[in-house]
Amino acid sequence: MSENTFQPIDHQKQDELLTETALLNLLETQREELKLRQEEMRLKSQGQQNDYEISRENLRLQAEYLRSAPKYMLRNRILVFILLAILVLVIASVFVYCIYLDKEEVSMRILEHITTTTLGVGGGYAWGKGQKPKREEAVPGEL
Repeated sequence: MSENTFQPIDHQKQDELLTETALLNLLETQREELKLRQEEMRLKSQGQQNDYEISRENLRLQAEYLRSAPKYMLRNRILVFILLAILVLVIASVFVYCIYLDKEEVSMRILEHITTTTLGVGGGYAWGKGQKPKREEAVPGEL
């Protein structure tokens, strides 16, 4: 029964544990911890500010790109159209020159090659466009 009895608190022993130096050490430790927390908060705030600036710059660049995209698409289409027009003019001029020199055989061969190439390219494009992608080649969410 003596084991379960409460021991009286020795206040003098407690006072020895909480001496002035121990309290000063505790206060100094808490002061350093407070400084470290303030530094941590400052760094966290600075990181958030940097993230904000980077995001704002990224949005500005995206807006600039989206504004200029149609201009570049139009320029690319014009360049493709000019290239095709030059190609057609060169082929047509060779064809007319062959007819002018009474080389109908050459002009017919040129016409035959143009027709074969056009049909081959057009047929291949139509065939490829109509094919369904295989399961392993398909992009997820596309099927």
